[in-house]
Amino acid sequence: MLLRALTWLLCAGGAGLALVQPVTAYTVGSGSTANGPTGEPSGAPFPFVATFVQPDGSPVPAGIRVTFSEIGGPGLAALEPAPMLIGGRWQRVALAASACWATFSPATTVTNSGGRAVSTVVLPGGCPGQFVLEAMLSSGGIVTLTVVEIGGFPNTTADPAHATPWFLIAAGAVVLSVLAAGGIRLWSALLGRWN
Repeated sequence: MLLRALTWLLCAGGAGLALVQPVTAYTVGSGSTANGPTGEPSGAPFPFVATFVQPDGSPVPAGIRVTFSEIGGPGLAALEPAPMLIGGRWQRVALAASACWATFSPATTVTNSGGRAVSTVVLPGGCPGQFVLEAMLSSGGIVTLTVVEIGGFPNTTADPAHATPWFLIAAGAVVLSVLAAGGIRLWSALLGRWN
């Protein structure tokens, strides 16, 4: 029984060692590039081409996994202001719609024989501003691309006009009434009509 268990463990260990493969790390050299447009409207697909070159100038080998992602962007998209009942009064309120994330197709691919990997990027609507996109080798080398979504002013949102709260309007009316009554009283006293 002990011999059978020992044999099984040795077989399982040998199979496990066969699955473990050494990972070769490639250093990204200064000749590595990220190519794409500098400005693009939302919803329009464009290519993000990452070329990985080693320090000696040779491209990284074919078949190395590359992951595309967004590492910086304008933040949240705002919906159009909508009426909302707050404290018994209807007010127009702008709510955050969703995070502004670029989409990649494919998000993960492999390098070709020239060290190039390509993904198609689409910037989200309602998120004008600057996006920083990244392509990363499985061994950790990266290249970045900065693209501005040209649908509006970068990194800005419009604040809706806010309605004046009713209690401020009522307080203003009371203050104006008191001032008017005091002015009439003072004017009458000056004319000698009110003692």
